[in-house]
Amino acid sequence: MNETEDGRRKTEGGQSIMTDLAASPTTTIYRKPGASKGIWSWITTVDHKRIGVMYGYAAFFFFILGGIEALLLRVHLAQANSEF
Repeated sequence: MNETEDGRRKTEGGQSIMTDLAASPTTTIYRKPGASKGIWSWITTVDHKRIGVMYGYAAFFFFILGGIEALLLRVHLAQANSEF
């Protein structure tokens, strides 16, 4: 088999076939975010498992925050005419 100048191989029948792979397209519309470690990878993730973990942490955080606010409100209302 012979090679032509543009990198193709010639078969015995004289037909040429491509030997190189086509370059992959470089579209940026659906490209996955590049960070694989750190906080930025958690913020920009599209992985449903990571999103579920973040959802759980956010729910727990706001549950604790709401409890703290409820305690502050009860402390405020424990005395008559108290100002906070």
